Amino acid sequence: MGNFQVINVKNYGAVGNGGHDDTSAIRAAFDVACGLKNPNEPTWPELTDAPRVVYFPPGRYYITETIELTPDHNRLKIIGVGGTNTDSSRKVDGNFIVKKSKLVWNGNNTDPMIHIFGAKSLVFQDLSLDGNNGHGDFNYSEDKANILIAYDSIDATTSPAMSSTFGASGSAGIQFNRVQFLSAKTGFECSVVSPICGADVTFIDTQFHHLNTGFKTNSDQNVNYMFLRCGIGWCDVGFHFETGGSAIFNLLGGHHTNTVLKIDDGDKNIGNYAIHGLKVETNINDGNSNPGSSENNSKRTVLVDATGWVTINIDGLTSGCGGCLQSDGTGDTETALFKLRDGAQLSVNASQMSGKTADISSGNDKAPCVLTYNNCRFIYFSDPTENASVGNNSVMHLRDCVVANDEFNTYNNHAITSWTYHKDYIMGYGLQNGNDSE
Repeated sequence: MGNFQVINVKNYGAVGNGGHDDTSAIRAAFDVACGLKNPNEPTWPELTDAPRVVYFPPGRYYITETIELTPDHNRLKIIGVGGTNTDSSRKVDGNFIVKKSKLVWNGNNTDPMIHIFGAKSLVFQDLSLDGNNGHGDFNYSEDKANILIAYDSIDATTSPAMSSTFGASGSAGIQFNRVQFLSAKTGFECSVVSPICGADVTFIDTQFHHLNTGFKTNSDQNVNYMFLRCGIGWCDVGFHFETGGSAIFNLLGGHHTNTVLKIDDGDKNIGNYAIHGLKVETNINDGNSNPGSSENNSKRTVLVDATGWVTINIDGLTSGCGGCLQSDGTGDTETALFKLRDGAQLSVNASQMSGKTADISSGNDKAPCVLTYNNCRFIYFSDPTENASVGNNSVMHLRDCVVANDEFNTYNNHAITSWTYHKDYIMGYGLQNGNDSE
């Protein structure tokens, strides 16, 4: 009974037919895999020798009550089939060739489907987590599943019963590989109960679709998140840091999302974000419009909406021209890609943008907002020297950038070697049609 064994959830009563309540069977499989006592199972020699791997064969597994994962479940690996891929359209004898392992919420609209409390080193792989609200439903009502996965630490104040059993325990070291968060209010939410820790989570090839919010943190202690080649679609907000945090995004892509990164506040000890490779584009009025009100259907995606003590760095952004340039000649040239308020700072490097790029301002009692473009190219209605909104206590810098006002390689292309804009002054030097200009 070594750790090479795998627990099949169907061996503990799960059916996975999209109609049977599999909650108790899933709980039993998780517990047995981690060596917890079960009267119907042999006792593992030691807790650390338990298999700690649970397999979900392809199917739809209904969950009607929250399943909790605690320090008893440390190092548990939960695996399925299919990951973020949809079922293939290819069929053999009327059946899909590829089927998915999908955990489907069938409970109330207030509780999370899975609640991680103080657990460490969990792995979720090749699974779809479905709030059961239906694809393409943009009616953000109370009928949705609340949270697919809630992520909390254990402390004596907010979870006294668990604290008496496990002591204080911070959740950490969680990993999601090829997981789909689908059709709920929130996909993954940190510090739902406890403001302490709830950090160190990695998302790899993970998708957030048909959600109010894909990923959300509620505490300034929620830090150190890595998103590698993840995607968002049909979301109101992709990633929401309510009171600060820190995160790194590599090769983030997506579509049909109102706001990609929303940061409401920061702190002197946190508030650093890095994005390497970004392309999230919405074609407005295309029949698959952004979620929410009809007003949002005609708005471009906001890539960054940040307030407070926040520093953000973006490399390799391509915004595309979707939304600001339509085939009928119309488009949204007023919604800015970047909205900065009250001290937020943003650096954009080696990137290409279209449409209005910036709307920045800061209160007199706040730190200045600073936006810097380095080695960037601006196309299609995006000349920042003409259409950026730079308000109070704010400054925008451009260094070694190129502006192509309509098409590539036309007469009005020009380079900007150094240009600084403040509401009280403008300083600049560059090239206009090959001639020096100031």
